[in-house]
Amino acid sequence: MKVDHKLGKAFVVINPVAGHSEPEAIKEGVQRHFGDAGLDYECYETTGQESIPEVVRGALDRGFELFVAAGGDGTVSGVVGGLVRSDKPLGIIPVGTGNAVARDLDIPLNVDKAVRLLAGEHDLRKVDVLDADGLFSVLSVSVGLSAEMMGQTDSRRKRLWGRLAYLWTGLQKLFGLRTHSLTIVVDGRKNRVRATEVLVLNSAAIALADMRWAGDIRLDDGRMDIYALRARSVADLLRSLWYLLLRRSKSDPGTWHRTAEDSVAIRSKTPLPV
Repeated sequence: MKVDHKLGKAFVVINPVAGHSEPEAIKEGVQRHFGDAGLDYECYETTGQESIPEVVRGALDRGFELFVAAGGDGTVSGVVGGLVRSDKPLGIIPVGTGNAVARDLDIPLNVDKAVRLLAGEHDLRKVDVLDADGLFSVLSVSVGLSAEMMGQTDSRRKRLWGRLAYLWTGLQKLFGLRTHSLTIVVDGRKNRVRATEVLVLNSAAIALADMRWAGDIRLDDGRMDIYALRARSVADLLRSLWYLLLRRSKSDPGTWHRTAEDSVAIRSKTPLPV
């Protein structure tokens, strides 16, 4: 469908420290293509101190009709948090480290092409969103090893090394792998598992590489896929990754899998990063 420019102004949220792109290059692309299309807009650069959902809700109250997230998957989820239960469309300019949501939606990873797509003819797609105690995510929610990797990889390293920054942090964690006793309640059914990592997936895309999780995981299938990895050693983890590469994760004896249509609760006696 073609954008209806009579809808009003666009609100563009730019994360200035995401990935490798400079804010000025993003603004230049927006100015060129939105200007050519006659679409009014306003840019907002994040500081890291604000609540992005609150900023977006404020823009909703001011009458903006189109919202754009220029950043990585975290920026996308932040903007989505402000748009949940509204009928306003979201556009993505993928300039983050992983850009998994954009890759899953086949959005161009080039800034100029992504903005041109927003200003021209494009499709709208309705997708599911994960609600983790009021924090919204389009991609996934993780508990354990990958959450620790994400939390301990600073933005400076991500700008210098891209996705390799996450892998470097992960390598430092490999030799301290531990499994934890967890209770995972899936749509009211209780399961007890030991795991190093639990992933609640809304998308099959993987932020750390151009790969996808096995199985029929889609952004709009109305369900969550839950994976628990029981890696007790580096060899266990490498085996699970090998199955992942072959898209045979469900055949891996070290991987526990369930699907949920309503809710997932993960309980651990040991505090774990989320």
